Amino acid sequence: MTAVDQPGIQAPPRSSFVTVVAWIFIVLSGFSTLIGALQNLMIRSMPFDQLNSALQDSTAAQLPFLLSLLMFISSIGLLRRHNWARLAFVGLLVLGIIYLLGGLFLQQSFMSSFNRSFSAAAPQDSLFRANAQQFESFFTAMRVFMIVFSLGIAGVFGWIVARLASAKVRTEFVPRAA
Repeated sequence: MTAVDQPGIQAPPRSSFVTVVAWIFIVLSGFSTLIGALQNLMIRSMPFDQLNSALQDSTAAQLPFLLSLLMFISSIGLLRRHNWARLAFVGLLVLGIIYLLGGLFLQQSFMSSFNRSFSAAAPQDSLFRANAQQFESFFTAMRVFMIVFSLGIAGVFGWIVARLASAKVRTEFVPRAA
């Protein structure tokens, strides 16, 4: 009999926030894990001996699959209200925020250098100058979209982390005595 099953001890109510977040990430990370497993199977079955030996020596190729699998496992644990899963889930979301912000910096530096080199390659009196200006507008739109998208996703991750770290939600993850 657990402490929750004993008379007079109430289990904390389960919030719909944790349940919805867990199910969303179960679906997304489950799909990502399946795709990663199929990609690994496809790459390993290719007849390119050098590619296969390079992939067997590197865990970097396995990292996205392993992170997806860890997110899938922690999402299931989050649904079952295991505290280790909440902590792992929060840690993975914090890693995701760091990844998004770091990727945003790399994207912006790449796009700005690409934009400068593309503009410099088109001579002033060339017919390509008009095309270069159109590409500059396109690159600017892409950069704005990447900023908004990355900051938006990082903001959602941060909001989920803050909610999972709140005292109200933490009470749902109190270990149950066996």
